[in-house]
Amino acid sequence: MAAATKKPCVLVLFATSSISGGNNRTCQRISDQLNENGSRSVCCHTAVILSQYQSHQRERQQQTEQLLSSSPAAVRENAGDSFSLDGCSSPTRTVAESSPSACTTQALDMAAVTAAAATPETATPSRHEVCSDSAVPCSERLSLQWFCQRHSVDCIIAVHAYRPRKYLVDCGIPYSVVFGGTDISQDTHDGSKVTEMTPVLQQASHLVCFTQAMYDRASQVWPLCAGKLKIQRHSIRISASSEDYTQSLLSRLRDLGGAANSVPASANIFMLVAGIRPVKDPLFLIDCMDEWHEQDPSVYLVIIGDELDKDCFHLLTQRLVSSSCVFYSPPVDQPFLHHLVRQSAGLVNSSLSEGMCQAALEAMSLGAPLLLRSNHGNLAIVQHMETGLIFSTPEEFVSLGRQLLCDSTLRERLVNNALRRIADHHSWAAEVVFYRRLVADMRSSMAAS
Repeated sequence: MAAATKKPCVLVLFATSSISGGNNRTCQRISDQLNENGSRSVCCHTAVILSQYQSHQRERQQQTEQLLSSSPAAVRENAGDSFSLDGCSSPTRTVAESSPSACTTQALDMAAVTAAAATPETATPSRHEVCSDSAVPCSERLSLQWFCQRHSVDCIIAVHAYRPRKYLVDCGIPYSVVFGGTDISQDTHDGSKVTEMTPVLQQASHLVCFTQAMYDRASQVWPLCAGKLKIQRHSIRISASSEDYTQSLLSRLRDLGGAANSVPASANIFMLVAGIRPVKDPLFLIDCMDEWHEQDPSVYLVIIGDELDKDCFHLLTQRLVSSSCVFYSPPVDQPFLHHLVRQSAGLVNSSLSEGMCQAALEAMSLGAPLLLRSNHGNLAIVQHMETGLIFSTPEEFVSLGRQLLCDSTLRERLVNNALRRIADHHSWAAEVVFYRRLVADMRSSMAAS
């Protein structure tokens, strides 16, 4: 019987510094949706791809050295047994063949992702850095080509235009880019970053925006790429496992120790879910929270997220030493986070800019009211006083927070309208169809060429 043909694979690529970040969850969601369509997909971090490639190169170098020391003739005899890609050898047997579960909806080697992601983006090896003591070049592009060969990847969906740029340019594999948020809201104001992103976008098959504001900004910065731009909003699907937890938000807060031990049972606890970095502006509301707490001792704020910027995290932790009502919690797994959000007085977002805030959409689906800082991304998902509350200053946040706690009718209206918006505008099924068509178009274009 003839061997079954291996099904082509879609690589969903991410390069963020936080495994629990919104862009990473976007990648996993897209991968899940592609697999629902019957496609075969793998979700992987660029740092893991580079690390695996470097390990492979070292192993090949060691094997070559061992063979040379024992039998130089054997090296020449077996030289044709390996596939060569841009001067770098790759074994005939692929990872997918040796491990049938390697290409699934789960990200590859997630422990390695966490470790690799802790390395700052600026520390990524340069295009000419060598993998080992040998003189074999180890570029990001070569590592991506090698990885795609091993997993029979025929097209790529990359989230963020800037971070994976060194992997994508001239890779020779059809790809589309999903804008992540900061690549539009921040990086487009940096001329050098625009220059680096331009070839990435010029070579892409499609460019996906979450909002009309992102679409308009991308069209303005890259007018020659306007024909590739598409809009597809985030969809939301909450895991049923988030209902399996029994620990309350109050007890979770008390587990943090220190002043959090004294939080009363009657506390109104707001949650801010974000990676700790300057664009999220986690210190924005602390002073006003302290002042509000002096007047109303029931109000508290817990900030949950990864340390993504050391300086910003240091400033936050130093400031929290003197706060009696704002606490920091390390990240928790997503189902448990959803469980906590359900119990909160409301989900807060203090970001200077947003693409489309995943945590806010999840809170809308979970029935938690929103208090969001005014920016293009937040305004794209919330209508003030209808599906959430929008503030521009700390004083406005306190005023709206008080109104929310005192007016049960307002809370109920916000929650119900938000649930309807999620159902009408953030459909999982619609996003499944969108990415199925996106992949089919990339494959048909590849076949035509």
